[in-house]
Amino acid sequence: MIINKISDKNNAKLIAEKYVEWLDFGVLPSQILVLSFNSNSKKNILKNILNLTKKNNISDLKIYTYNGLVNNTVLDNWTTLENKINNSESVIIPRLTGMEISQYFLKNIIKNEEVKGYNSKKS
Repeated sequence: MIINKISDKNNAKLIAEKYVEWLDFGVLPSQILVLSFNSNSKKNILKNILNLTKKNNISDLKIYTYNGLVNNTVLDNWTTLENKINNSESVIIPRLTGMEISQYFLKNIIKNEEVKGYNSKKS
């Protein structure tokens, strides 16, 4: 089932209804992949699933944002990815987000520059 506008609350409910229907037919949560555009949509889908299901314990739900799926896949396969890099100069950068990535890039940009202080006239 593919729905284009997953962020819409009605579609989040529709996805949850279908998800619970598949659970009732015996499909395992680990066999169902749900992708959403953003974390708000993901939360709505999960909330609807938990409200609709009659099962007491659901685990291993695979509900991701697109970014989350890629991020989790990279993390789950980190060793394999590093072993497949043939060029010794290429590396996978650490998992960083938001300000951390900016700090990481800034650190690498200026690591060879001598920074004397705030009034050094270097920027």
